[in-house]
Amino acid sequence: MMLPVIRKFNIDPVNRFGTLSPFNRLFDDVMGSELCQAVGFGGLDMYEDDENLHVDVELPGFGRDEIQLTLEDGVLHISAKRKEEKNNGDSKTHYYIRQRATRQWSRDIQLPVTVEGDKVEATFANGLLCISMEKTGQCKPHTIAIN
Repeated sequence: MMLPVIRKFNIDPVNRFGTLSPFNRLFDDVMGSELCQAVGFGGLDMYEDDENLHVDVELPGFGRDEIQLTLEDGVLHISAKRKEEKNNGDSKTHYYIRQRATRQWSRDIQLPVTVEGDKVEATFANGLLCISMEKTGQCKPHTIAIN
């Protein structure tokens, strides 16, 4: 026999704390802070094929000249920094919100295979940085004959 469920209050079980609860306000404050503004960029994919190791990074809003790549001791360092845009000397300009002033991002990636340092190619178009690194001979997959 099933017993009827009686709710003491008419509360939505999914949103029982209400949209204005202190917890929701705290979460909104943290997620809206500068700490979380970087969520829109920096997404990264790393994959390999027979010959190359590839790294693709989303960096929308940056220019080609604002990105630096360094490969040292098996670590790929990617950094991007956009400088503050000036208001062209117009003293009458008043910002209500200014979140695009300066933005910087960096990431160090330990490469899972050894690559040829002088055979790295990088392209940047439409906010997507594509890096292709040739694997060294010892890392390239090859078929081993069984005798």
